[in-house]
Amino acid sequence: MIMKRRINPASMQWVNKPGMTIVSGDKLIIETEPHTSLNGLMFGSRAAAILELEPMKNFTLDLRIDYELHKNEDECGILLKISDVYWCKFCLDRKDQSLDLVCSVYRNGYGDHCVREVGDMINHLYFRVRYWNGNATFSYSFNGDRYSDMRWLHLTTQEITVTAGVYACSPEDSWFDCTFSEMYITDGK
Repeated sequence: MIMKRRINPASMQWVNKPGMTIVSGDKLIIETEPHTSLNGLMFGSRAAAILELEPMKNFTLDLRIDYELHKNEDECGILLKISDVYWCKFCLDRKDQSLDLVCSVYRNGYGDHCVREVGDMINHLYFRVRYWNGNATFSYSFNGDRYSDMRWLHLTTQEITVTAGVYACSPEDSWFDCTFSEMYITDGK
């Protein structure tokens, strides 16, 4: 039987807890700290604010992100971690005067990504990550009802547990607030 349950952010585990966070009911508000990022070859490098769920095998993670990205490279989104050297992120990323939706995969010192511009006036998006039997899909929605696929990945031939979570960071000398809400996990394929 497939069970959809609301996620309480207070039950999640911090990897890098920033100085300013608020948990209120099912909402998590993060204020990023300057000079933090989640770009690179090793998971957790450069101290991005990361909050993770317990490792799982087959699941769908749904959530809403409200944001106001200020500076270049400010970003917030979802992550999926297979190991410290193999992980994915699905995020909103400020690039000059545009706002991009980015899905990146990092593995053993190499990375690749796909990008889609979403428009500078958008201030919230719904994200969905589905993981099953070594495969993953990353989808987004403007209204929480109709989702579009951003990327499909075959991550491994083994059925393994992975860790999902949320993150936010500001690589330049800046900060911003983002709110993660309407977070649900659905167990099963």
